[in-house]
Amino acid sequence: YAFLLDYTGRPRPAFEWLKSYIKAPKAPQLLSPEHAADAPRDPLLVWHKSETAVSYNVQLTRSRTFDTLILDTTVTDTVLQLDTLNAGTRYYWRVSATNEFGTGVFSEPFIFVTFEATDISYYEQYPEEYILFQNYPNPFNPVTTIKYSIPVNSRQLAVGSQKSQSFNHSINQSESALVLLKIYDMLGREVAVLVEDYQPAGNYKVMFNANTVGHSLPSGVYFYTLKAGNFQETKKLILMK
Repeated sequence: YAFLLDYTGRPRPAFEWLKSYIKAPKAPQLLSPEHAADAPRDPLLVWHKSETAVSYNVQLTRSRTFDTLILDTTVTDTVLQLDTLNAGTRYYWRVSATNEFGTGVFSEPFIFVTFEATDISYYEQYPEEYILFQNYPNPFNPVTTIKYSIPVNSRQLAVGSQKSQSFNHSINQSESALVLLKIYDMLGREVAVLVEDYQPAGNYKVMFNANTVGHSLPSGVYFYTLKAGNFQETKKLILMK
């Protein structure tokens, strides 16, 4: 007590610092990627909201001690989409929260390793079939990413046999297929339309933010369905607040 007030009873600088420290937001809880050995080269960093926080400081480095930073930025959301990183590289990331009283301590860092350069990445090849990938992260709060593939057009395929020509024709039909990607609740009610457009062959990803659907979605199990041409597939995603 004697160290916090001077002999007149006025607060010492240490007391002002202590008040700011107590009122500063707690370190956010990181969600993903967490110790991932095959993270995409453009990962989506996701963390929990820190109570009273108005912004977050995100740091990314290849150094365990964070002495040399690759990224040091401030965002107001609880997600950050990174640009393409080096392949086959270990990265460390952490987040701190800030409010009007100051900046809190950093979270414990998470580690992830990107795909090796020799890997055939999802983004570096043309698909030969429809694919709906599992969303990532899952469970999520409030943002997750959904990836899907629309088949390659016939010019990318070997030709010669009647069988391959027939296959090429079917792929041509999907070159500009109408793609529908929608979110549904457990009762089958439509929650969100993420994609409703004609898309050429290729690989795609779309972000779903549960806080931007016009109302607050409760925690629970939801479903996302991809329809394109004659293809349809449904997968489960879990919102956990």
